[in-house]
Amino acid sequence: MLLVLFVPFFCYGAWFLRRHIQIPIEQIIAASKKMEDGEMGVRGEGREMPNLEFQYMKEGFESMSAQVKYLFDYVYEEKLVRKDAQIQALQAQINPHFLFNTLNSLYSLVIGTSEKAEEAFIKFTDILKYTYVTIENDYVPVKEEITYISNYIDLQKLRLNEHTVIVWEHEVDDSDMEIPPMLLLTFVENAFKYGASTSRDCVIEVRLALHKGTLLFGTRNRIMKHSDQFRTDVPVGIENCRARMNTLFPGKYIFQTGESDGFYNVNLKIELS
Repeated sequence: MLLVLFVPFFCYGAWFLRRHIQIPIEQIIAASKKMEDGEMGVRGEGREMPNLEFQYMKEGFESMSAQVKYLFDYVYEEKLVRKDAQIQALQAQINPHFLFNTLNSLYSLVIGTSEKAEEAFIKFTDILKYTYVTIENDYVPVKEEITYISNYIDLQKLRLNEHTVIVWEHEVDDSDMEIPPMLLLTFVENAFKYGASTSRDCVIEVRLALHKGTLLFGTRNRIMKHSDQFRTDVPVGIENCRARMNTLFPGKYIFQTGESDGFYNVNLKIELS
């Protein structure tokens, strides 16, 4: 008798999860993958989102995609070389890649019906709002960038276990001093993408300090997986960041990366004032 009652309940639960969670995430992932592959202005396909949270994510993504397409078309047609156009084009390359990776992490959480899913979506919504609001800004207060990085790290913690120890330290003497938005996220994302493990012990270190107008930032992690992909993809993101810094801080920064004793290190120093 209990089995007869349980089967319809189980079928309804499976249908509800697929319709209200799995299918919407699959739609957004498919759209973000197209954008990452170079298809600008892409829109989410399929039916309307079943709830306001997913609808907000879809509309935010489509709005960002439309802005990126406009920027690329504008740069192409007018052949601009102004600094603002260069910076925004580089930011536009970072956003789809980050969005796609994050959605994949959320997808795995939800499909497993993890209790962490609700917390993950709250963190991700905050990240998406920040990305959408700041994409056109040249500078943001460092306190906002710290919150952004903290949310990203908290989101990563939800999918990791005790094998990955995360050290995130930040200390600033002027939280309102402005820095370029999302300049540092590439390095944080790479540290988690290639340095995290759920089966082997590892450590990811992220440190940020601001003192008397000098910004110091660094990451340190072992290359735990995809070493060939790491050595192919990471230099591209690094060159994007270097290009932004050459434009924004010519002669005012020191940027060093490299491998040592199995660890990959990033060290950045910028004179902001």
